Amino acid sequence: TCALPISLRGALERNSLSVKEAEKIAKWELQRRGGRWAYVWKVGMLRWGLSMFVVSFIYTASTSQSSLLKSLLINIAIWPVISAGYGTLMWYAQEYEYKKKVC
Repeated sequence: TCALPISLRGALERNSLSVKEAEKIAKWELQRRGGRWAYVWKVGMLRWGLSMFVVSFIYTASTSQSSLLKSLLINIAIWPVISAGYGTLMWYAQEYEYKKKVC
């Protein structure tokens, strides 16, 4: 684990980080302050999961011979679980990259 993050200004001065990397780190630090579950909710469930739910529902409703209600219920059952998993995976991927660059 990382005890203290490096100074972004110091890393920039030593040319160990580009400006773009430093901006990405600063953005992640702001996001991670909100906590893992807020990130999973915003990124996984609302941003990615909701859009995938809509696309999947439209696709299954237009191609399936089953009822719209059945298609809706199937998508309601599937996408929250998948999107929470996606958000959690993205959290850990971001944390890994952050710790690799900062610690």
